[in-house]
Amino acid sequence: REGDIKYSYADISKSKNIIGYLPTIDLSTLPTTGLILIVKFYEKIVFHCFSYSTSVLKKITEKKGYVSFSLNILRKKEEIITSLKNCPLECLLLETDSPYMKIGNRDSFPYDIKEVYSFVADLKSIEKKELEEKIFYNTKRLFNI
Repeated sequence: REGDIKYSYADISKSKNIIGYLPTIDLSTLPTTGLILIVKFYEKIVFHCFSYSTSVLKKITEKKGYVSFSLNILRKKEEIITSLKNCPLECLLLETDSPYMKIGNRDSFPYDIKEVYSFVADLKSIEKKELEEKIFYNTKRLFNI
């Protein structure tokens, strides 16, 4: 099964200390009980394009997992914005998910990350430069750079 293959690859990578492969999770296909097991099992984990509740966020951040928010924050759905507000800076990553995520009716591009950073800096009431430095630090820590 596809899920088994993904986890097997992650297990091999983990056991061989292969840098560059970290498990990413599509929460839409995973019940909360599976999420809890995965968070407990992996030392480092990233939840890509996060769009779930603060209760799920808390389970991830309690284990020092990383949560990556994307252009989806610009849609301003209450659940996503609440999770973003509650996400600790030390667990936060930002992305565009381009070209897959649309902004309104237009395609997205890597340069749209500027909008993501501006929105998050305003929402969290911090300087954009400080946010950039924190995300850069988190990225280096995540990939052992």
